[in-house]
Amino acid sequence: MRPFWKSFARNRPAVFGLSVVLGFLALGLLAPWLAPVEPLATGPHSFRAPDSVYRLGTDDLGRDILSGVLWGARVSLAVGLLAALTSTGIGVAVGALAGFYGGLLDDLLMRVTEFFLIIPRFFLVLVMVALFGNSLWHVILAIGILSWPVTARLVRVEFLALREKEFVESVRAAGASDPRIILRHILPNAIAPIVVSGSLQIARAILMEAGLSFLGLGDPNQTSWGVMLYNAQRFLRHAWWTATFPGLAIFLIVMGFNLVGDGLNDALNPRQKGRELQ
Repeated sequence: MRPFWKSFARNRPAVFGLSVVLGFLALGLLAPWLAPVEPLATGPHSFRAPDSVYRLGTDDLGRDILSGVLWGARVSLAVGLLAALTSTGIGVAVGALAGFYGGLLDDLLMRVTEFFLIIPRFFLVLVMVALFGNSLWHVILAIGILSWPVTARLVRVEFLALREKEFVESVRAAGASDPRIILRHILPNAIAPIVVSGSLQIARAILMEAGLSFLGLGDPNQTSWGVMLYNAQRFLRHAWWTATFPGLAIFLIVMGFNLVGDGLNDALNPRQKGRELQ
Protein backbone atom coordinates (compact mmCIF):
# COMPACT_ATOMS: atom_id res chain seq x y z
CA MET A 1 0.00 0.00 0.00
CA ARG A 2 2.90 2.38 0.63
CA PRO A 3 3.93 2.64 -3.05
CA PHE A 4 0.28 3.15 -3.97
CA TRP A 5 -0.19 6.01 -1.52
CA LYS A 6 3.08 7.61 -2.61
CA SER A 7 1.97 7.51 -6.22
CA PHE A 8 -1.50 8.80 -5.35
CA ALA A 9 -0.13 11.60 -3.17
CA ARG A 10 2.02 12.88 -6.03
CA ASN A 11 -1.14 13.56 -8.01
CA ARG A 12 -2.21 16.92 -6.58
CA PRO A 13 -5.62 17.08 -8.34
CA ALA A 14 -6.43 13.62 -6.96
CA VAL A 15 -5.46 14.68 -3.43
CA PHE A 16 -7.62 17.78 -3.82
CA GLY A 17 -10.51 15.62 -5.05
CA LEU A 18 -10.10 13.26 -2.10
CA SER A 19 -10.14 16.25 0.27
CA VAL A 20 -13.39 17.47 -1.29
CA VAL A 21 -14.99 14.02 -1.01
CA LEU A 22 -13.89 13.54 2.60
CA GLY A 23 -15.03 17.07 3.44
CA PHE A 24 -18.54 16.46 2.12
CA LEU A 25 -18.61 13.07 3.80
CA ALA A 26 -17.77 14.71 7.13
CA LEU A 27 -20.39 17.41 6.58
CA GLY A 28 -23.00 14.77 5.81
CA LEU A 29 -22.16 12.68 8.87
CA LEU A 30 -22.17 15.74 11.13
CA ALA A 31 -25.27 17.31 9.58
CA PRO A 32 -27.51 16.65 12.64
CA TRP A 33 -25.12 18.74 14.75
CA LEU A 34 -24.01 21.32 12.17
CA ALA A 35 -27.37 22.18 10.58
CA PRO A 36 -29.03 25.18 12.24
CA VAL A 37 -32.55 23.71 11.86
CA GLU A 38 -34.31 20.71 10.35
CA PRO A 39 -33.95 20.81 6.55
CA LEU A 40 -37.70 20.59 5.88
CA ALA A 41 -38.70 23.03 8.64
CA THR A 42 -40.48 26.07 7.24
CA GLY A 43 -40.02 29.57 8.66
CA PRO A 44 -41.44 33.09 8.46
CA HIS A 45 -38.55 34.50 6.38
CA SER A 46 -39.02 33.39 2.80
CA PHE A 47 -36.55 34.35 0.06
CA ARG A 48 -34.13 35.84 2.55
CA ALA A 49 -30.76 36.48 0.96
CA PRO A 50 -27.61 35.10 2.63
CA ASP A 51 -26.76 37.11 5.73
CA SER A 52 -25.31 36.65 9.22
CA VAL A 53 -28.41 34.72 10.41
CA TYR A 54 -29.17 32.61 7.35
CA ARG A 55 -25.69 31.95 5.99
CA LEU A 56 -26.93 30.59 2.64
CA GLY A 57 -30.36 32.22 2.63
CA THR A 58 -33.83 30.70 2.64
CA ASP A 59 -36.21 29.41 -0.04
CA ASP A 60 -39.85 30.17 -0.84
CA LEU A 61 -41.11 28.39 2.27
CA GLY A 62 -38.54 29.87 4.59
CA ARG A 63 -36.45 26.68 4.71
CA ASP A 64 -32.80 27.18 5.58
CA ILE A 65 -30.57 26.49 2.53
CA LEU A 66 -27.52 25.69 4.66
CA SER A 67 -29.43 22.95 6.52
CA GLY A 68 -30.67 21.60 3.20
CA VAL A 69 -27.16 21.46 1.73
CA LEU A 70 -25.77 19.69 4.81
CA TRP A 71 -28.56 17.11 4.98
CA GLY A 72 -28.54 16.81 1.21
CA ALA A 73 -24.94 15.63 1.40
CA ARG A 74 -26.11 12.60 3.39
CA VAL A 75 -28.78 11.67 0.86
CA SER A 76 -26.77 12.35 -2.30
CA LEU A 77 -23.69 10.50 -1.03
CA ALA A 78 -25.82 7.59 0.16
CA VAL A 79 -27.44 7.34 -3.27
CA GLY A 80 -24.05 7.48 -4.98
CA LEU A 81 -22.37 4.92 -2.74
CA LEU A 82 -25.23 2.41 -2.61
CA ALA A 83 -26.02 2.67 -6.32
CA ALA A 84 -22.33 2.26 -7.15
CA LEU A 85 -22.07 -0.81 -4.88
CA THR A 86 -25.13 -2.32 -6.58
CA SER A 87 -23.89 -1.67 -10.11
CA THR A 88 -20.35 -2.83 -9.27
CA GLY A 89 -21.63 -6.06 -7.73
CA ILE A 90 -23.75 -6.88 -10.78
CA GLY A 91 -20.99 -5.86 -13.18
CA VAL A 92 -18.35 -7.96 -11.42
CA ALA A 93 -20.61 -11.01 -11.41
CA VAL A 94 -21.51 -10.70 -15.10
CA GLY A 95 -17.97 -9.85 -16.22
CA ALA A 96 -16.37 -12.61 -14.15
CA LEU A 97 -18.69 -15.31 -15.49
CA ALA A 98 -18.31 -14.11 -19.08
CA GLY A 99 -14.53 -13.80 -18.93
CA PHE A 100 -13.85 -16.99 -17.00
CA TYR A 101 -16.06 -19.40 -18.90
CA GLY A 102 -16.13 -17.73 -22.33
CA GLY A 103 -17.90 -19.48 -25.19
CA LEU A 104 -21.68 -19.39 -25.42
CA LEU A 105 -22.12 -17.93 -21.92
CA ASP A 106 -19.74 -15.09 -22.80
CA ASP A 107 -21.63 -14.34 -26.02
CA LEU A 108 -24.99 -14.36 -24.24
CA LEU A 109 -23.89 -12.13 -21.36
CA MET A 110 -22.13 -9.67 -23.66
CA ARG A 111 -25.20 -9.37 -25.89
CA VAL A 112 -27.26 -8.50 -22.80
CA THR A 113 -24.56 -6.01 -21.76
CA GLU A 114 -24.58 -4.36 -25.18
CA PHE A 115 -28.37 -4.11 -25.03
CA PHE A 116 -28.14 -2.11 -21.80
CA LEU A 117 -25.35 0.03 -23.28
CA ILE A 118 -27.34 0.92 -26.38
CA ILE A 119 -30.55 2.00 -24.64
CA PRO A 120 -30.27 5.45 -23.00
CA ARG A 121 -29.70 4.75 -19.31
CA PHE A 122 -31.37 7.89 -18.03
CA PHE A 123 -34.51 7.11 -20.01
CA LEU A 124 -34.70 3.62 -18.50
CA VAL A 125 -34.23 5.02 -15.00
CA LEU A 126 -37.06 7.48 -15.66
CA VAL A 127 -39.33 4.64 -16.74
CA MET A 128 -38.46 2.45 -13.74
CA VAL A 129 -38.97 5.26 -11.23
CA ALA A 130 -42.25 6.26 -12.89
CA LEU A 131 -43.49 2.66 -12.76
CA PHE A 132 -42.34 1.58 -9.31
CA GLY A 133 -42.38 4.85 -7.39
CA ASN A 134 -39.89 7.56 -6.51
CA SER A 135 -38.88 6.50 -3.03
CA LEU A 136 -35.18 6.83 -2.29
CA TRP A 137 -34.62 3.05 -2.34
CA HIS A 138 -36.35 2.72 -5.70
CA VAL A 139 -34.11 5.45 -7.11
CA ILE A 140 -30.99 3.71 -5.76
CA LEU A 141 -32.01 0.33 -7.16
CA ALA A 142 -32.98 1.78 -10.54
CA ILE A 143 -29.64 3.56 -10.93
CA GLY A 144 -27.65 0.58 -9.67
CA ILE A 145 -29.40 -2.03 -11.78
CA LEU A 146 -28.93 -0.02 -14.99
CA SER A 147 -25.33 1.15 -14.46
CA TRP A 148 -23.40 -2.13 -14.44
CA PRO A 149 -22.42 -2.70 -18.14
CA VAL A 150 -19.20 -0.62 -18.06
CA THR A 151 -17.91 -2.51 -15.04
CA ALA A 152 -18.92 -5.84 -16.60
CA ARG A 153 -16.88 -5.16 -19.73
CA LEU A 154 -13.85 -4.08 -17.72
CA VAL A 155 -13.97 -7.19 -15.52
CA ARG A 156 -14.49 -9.47 -18.52
CA VAL A 157 -11.33 -8.14 -20.18
CA GLU A 158 -9.33 -8.70 -16.99
CA PHE A 159 -10.63 -12.24 -16.56
CA LEU A 160 -9.93 -13.12 -20.19
CA ALA A 161 -6.31 -12.08 -19.68
CA LEU A 162 -5.84 -13.67 -16.25
CA ARG A 163 -7.55 -17.03 -16.74
CA GLU A 164 -4.67 -18.28 -18.92
CA LYS A 165 -1.92 -17.26 -16.50
CA GLU A 166 0.33 -19.90 -14.98
CA PHE A 167 -0.85 -19.34 -11.41
CA VAL A 168 -4.44 -20.05 -12.49
CA GLU A 169 -3.38 -23.22 -14.31
CA SER A 170 -1.47 -24.37 -11.25
CA VAL A 171 -4.37 -23.96 -8.81
CA ARG A 172 -6.72 -25.60 -11.34
CA ALA A 173 -4.33 -28.55 -11.59
CA ALA A 174 -4.30 -28.71 -7.79
CA GLY A 175 -8.06 -29.33 -7.86
CA ALA A 176 -9.40 -25.91 -6.91
CA SER A 177 -13.06 -25.36 -7.78
CA ASP A 178 -14.18 -22.70 -10.24
CA PRO A 179 -15.71 -20.44 -7.53
CA ARG A 180 -12.48 -20.62 -5.54
CA ILE A 181 -10.38 -19.78 -8.59
CA ILE A 182 -12.64 -16.84 -9.45
CA LEU A 183 -12.95 -15.39 -5.96
CA ARG A 184 -9.58 -16.22 -4.40
CA HIS A 185 -7.13 -16.06 -7.29
CA ILE A 186 -8.39 -14.07 -10.28
CA LEU A 187 -10.66 -11.43 -8.74
CA PRO A 188 -8.01 -9.99 -6.35
CA ASN A 189 -5.72 -9.49 -9.36
CA ALA A 190 -8.48 -7.68 -11.24
CA ILE A 191 -9.42 -5.34 -8.42
CA ALA A 192 -7.66 -2.21 -9.75
CA PRO A 193 -10.04 -1.39 -12.65
CA ILE A 194 -13.00 -2.32 -10.45
CA VAL A 195 -11.99 0.24 -7.82
CA VAL A 196 -11.45 2.94 -10.44
CA SER A 197 -14.75 2.20 -12.16
CA GLY A 198 -16.57 2.16 -8.82
CA SER A 199 -15.32 5.63 -7.87
CA LEU A 200 -16.53 7.02 -11.19
CA GLN A 201 -19.87 5.22 -10.82
CA ILE A 202 -20.49 7.14 -7.59
CA ALA A 203 -20.20 10.47 -9.43
CA ARG A 204 -22.50 9.26 -12.22
CA ALA A 205 -25.09 8.03 -9.71
CA ILE A 206 -25.11 11.37 -7.87
CA LEU A 207 -25.62 13.20 -11.16
CA MET A 208 -28.38 10.82 -12.22
CA GLU A 209 -30.23 11.22 -8.91
CA ALA A 210 -29.92 14.99 -9.22
CA GLY A 211 -31.32 14.81 -12.75
CA LEU A 212 -34.26 12.68 -11.65
CA SER A 213 -35.01 14.98 -8.74
CA PHE A 214 -34.71 18.06 -10.94
CA LEU A 215 -37.46 16.58 -13.14
CA GLY A 216 -39.66 16.03 -10.11
CA LEU A 217 -39.03 12.27 -9.78
CA GLY A 218 -36.97 12.41 -6.60
CA ASP A 219 -38.19 11.38 -3.16
CA PRO A 220 -40.11 14.42 -1.82
CA ASN A 221 -39.68 13.15 1.74
CA GLN A 222 -35.89 13.39 1.53
CA THR A 223 -33.71 16.46 1.24
CA SER A 224 -31.25 15.98 -1.61
CA TRP A 225 -29.44 18.52 -3.71
CA GLY A 226 -31.50 17.52 -6.74
CA VAL A 227 -34.77 18.07 -4.88
CA MET A 228 -33.52 21.49 -3.79
CA LEU A 229 -32.78 22.37 -7.42
CA TYR A 230 -36.25 21.20 -8.44
CA ASN A 231 -37.84 23.45 -5.82
CA ALA A 232 -35.61 26.39 -6.82
CA GLN A 233 -36.05 26.33 -10.59
CA ARG A 234 -39.09 28.63 -10.50
CA PHE A 235 -37.25 31.32 -8.55
CA LEU A 236 -33.90 31.56 -10.33
CA ARG A 237 -34.35 35.18 -11.37
CA HIS A 238 -35.05 36.72 -7.99
CA ALA A 239 -33.59 34.15 -5.55
CA TRP A 240 -30.34 32.99 -7.11
CA TRP A 241 -29.04 31.47 -3.88
CA THR A 242 -31.75 28.78 -3.77
CA ALA A 243 -30.18 27.00 -6.77
CA THR A 244 -26.58 28.20 -6.61
CA PHE A 245 -25.50 26.46 -3.42
CA PRO A 246 -26.98 22.98 -4.03
CA GLY A 247 -25.78 23.20 -7.65
CA LEU A 248 -22.29 24.13 -6.45
CA ALA A 249 -22.33 21.18 -4.03
CA ILE A 250 -23.19 18.78 -6.88
CA PHE A 251 -20.43 20.25 -9.03
CA LEU A 252 -17.81 19.93 -6.30
CA ILE A 253 -18.66 16.37 -5.24
CA VAL A 254 -18.82 15.08 -8.82
CA MET A 255 -15.53 16.82 -9.63
CA GLY A 256 -14.01 15.33 -6.47
CA PHE A 257 -14.97 11.76 -7.32
CA ASN A 258 -13.75 12.16 -10.91
CA LEU A 259 -10.40 13.50 -9.73
CA VAL A 260 -10.12 10.62 -7.27
CA GLY A 261 -10.94 8.17 -10.05
CA ASP A 262 -8.21 9.63 -12.26
CA GLY A 263 -5.75 9.46 -9.38
CA LEU A 264 -6.64 5.84 -8.63
CA ASN A 265 -6.21 4.96 -12.29
CA ASP A 266 -2.74 6.52 -12.39
CA ALA A 267 -1.68 4.87 -9.12
CA LEU A 268 -3.12 1.41 -9.77
CA ASN A 269 -2.46 1.27 -13.52
CA PRO A 270 0.81 3.18 -14.06
CA ARG A 271 1.19 1.80 -17.58
CA GLN A 272 -2.11 3.44 -18.54
CA LYS A 273 -1.23 6.81 -17.00
CA GLY A 274 -2.57 9.64 -19.06
CA ARG A 275 -5.06 7.52 -20.94
CA GLU A 276 -8.73 8.26 -20.67
CA LEU A 277 -10.90 5.58 -19.10
CA GLN A 278 -13.36 4.12 -21.57
